[in-house]
Amino acid sequence: MQAQQDVIFDIAVNITSYYSTYYPTYLQSYVLTVVQNNGILFTHEYDNFIDFTQSIRSITNPPTETVCDDALLAGVSSMLDTPSMRKYLVGESIIEIRKTS
Repeated sequence: MQAQQDVIFDIAVNITSYYSTYYPTYLQSYVLTVVQNNGILFTHEYDNFIDFTQSIRSITNPPTETVCDDALLAGVSSMLDTPSMRKYLVGESIIEIRKTS
């Protein structure tokens, strides 16, 4: 799980740094939602990308490795239905989540 978290952190830093540098008004806030065992552990909205990425880095991993399963998919689905996410999903936006085997 730590390897995946490192990749997520690196991608978040790259994306947020790029937009902060070249399009500083494009992203107005950052939402981080952590899901586990068919539920949302927490959702938080950040005003700046530094706090957002530091929060990703500070997430503690579960004591055992887990696999992406229906419970995680349900957690992500619940997260997409939160007020924070609905605030940013505009128009005909479609989010597709594919389960890989």
